Amino acid sequence: MSLEMNQNVTIQLTLAEALILSDCLGRLNAGENLAQLVDNAEQMALWTLDNRLEAWNPVIFSDRYDKYLQDAKSFITRGTDE
Repeated sequence: MSLEMNQNVTIQLTLAEALILSDCLGRLNAGENLAQLVDNAEQMALWTLDNRLEAWNPVIFSDRYDKYLQDAKSFITRGTDE
């Protein structure tokens, strides 16, 4: 079996999942601890994912970003506290 490593993969996320993941990856990439968690290839893959989510993110520069992020977190965790 041969794998074409440059083949694109499509992943579907809810808006809430994408906002949360984008924020999390942004914080990870900004911290110095990322290098301790992953090797170079993993770090580059995480940077790519972070960059693509950031480019997509319609509210990243909104003055209401924190509220949207909190709403997304509440949406994701709804029902898990019961």
